[in-house]
Amino acid sequence: MSISATVHATDKDLKDLGLLKKGDIISLKRYCQGLLEDEEQKEKRREKVALLEDILDKNQLKRKLEAPMSDSTQLLKKRKKGKAAEKKASKKIQLGWLHYDEKQERFIAVRQTKGGGTRGVNFTLDSTADEIIETGKTLFYPGGFSCFGDVEEMFSLANYKQEIIDTIIVDNKVVPFTLQRYMYCTKLPKVRLYLASKAKYLLKKRVDCLKVNHCILLRLKRIYRMIPLMRIYLLQHLTCRQQEL
Repeated sequence: MSISATVHATDKDLKDLGLLKKGDIISLKRYCQGLLEDEEQKEKRREKVALLEDILDKNQLKRKLEAPMSDSTQLLKKRKKGKAAEKKASKKIQLGWLHYDEKQERFIAVRQTKGGGTRGVNFTLDSTADEIIETGKTLFYPGGFSCFGDVEEMFSLANYKQEIIDTIIVDNKVVPFTLQRYMYCTKLPKVRLYLASKAKYLLKKRVDCLKVNHCILLRLKRIYRMIPLMRIYLLQHLTCRQQEL
């Protein structure tokens, strides 16, 4: 059994493997949890080192370009700048994953040990919500599967407050989401977005509940409409009884 599987295993599973004492089970899980956290810290360090190396490489390249050049080299540099200007501007953002928890009735951040975590992804500034969602599905549902099921779920985009967004307000106008518009509205130096997933059966369950409530409401309306008729019937019945007496 792997370290990750041991952390998420139930006490019964570990007892079946030979750990009969509760204290041994707790100690083993704590030890494996510590190993996982150490691995996450190492991964963060590797990302920082890679980022630092990337910055150093860019600075070194910049110094080379700023060195004295011949006329032919300067002409070649201008041509390259012209080609680069034709490319669309892009922005590196932090993309995470939220999954809806039915018991807690809210979206929960998925940790890296379960296939989630935070990924650094480059997007063009005109990227739409659907384009970012598709990239998120590729990252967090490799091969169309995840620890919560297959890719046939309901997906949406969430902001840093973990609120679902598909439109934004720019200059008091509601407009479709694009990365550039979102950056303009929030004015944040770093952009953090989330892929929000929710099982389709939860949506079907809610729809069925609404249908039941609608049927109950219709029946109550029918009963309410019959009340005046019932009053007339009782009044006539009482009148007849008085006449008989």
